[in-house]
Amino acid sequence: MEGKIKVLKKELIKFIVFFIISILCACSPHIMVYENTDQGEVFISEASLYDAVPPFQHPVKIPKDTIVKMMRQMKCESYDIFTEPEIKNFAGEISAGLKKARKNSFVSFYISEQMLRYISGGEIYVKDSNVIWFFYPASELYQRSPVVSDRVKCLSNKKYTFTLTGEQVIP
Repeated sequence: MEGKIKVLKKELIKFIVFFIISILCACSPHIMVYENTDQGEVFISEASLYDAVPPFQHPVKIPKDTIVKMMRQMKCESYDIFTEPEIKNFAGEISAGLKKARKNSFVSFYISEQMLRYISGGEIYVKDSNVIWFFYPASELYQRSPVVSDRVKCLSNKKYTFTLTGEQVIP
């Protein structure tokens, strides 16, 4: 009986996380940068699910090639966080989003793998010359498949920080 209660509590927490993500992403003011129903979205938002506290160093010009390098460097256990097709599709859009973001907003994204419909997502912002990537908690209810990606499970609440060098901040 205790095992069933633990499972129910765990599922309730997943549902609450999914509900909060859905409400904040749907109701908060945001500016769409890129949208593809089979691949995901990149948008600018002011409603953080993490501890992102403005002001940020936005707008910021980070070249697509720099975003590509960051995306390729991020690992979670033995998994690459981003696949090469995801990097190809999203690096330029994330760069464009950071150029449009303001001191009180950040870039939010979700990436959906078309075949199995795994979904991962998070927030990106620049503060104190650091580029912060935060990944939302994984939730099976948030995913569109009963199959759960080990890569997505691994990303839950992960935070990656890269330090900017040079004159990349737009005055």
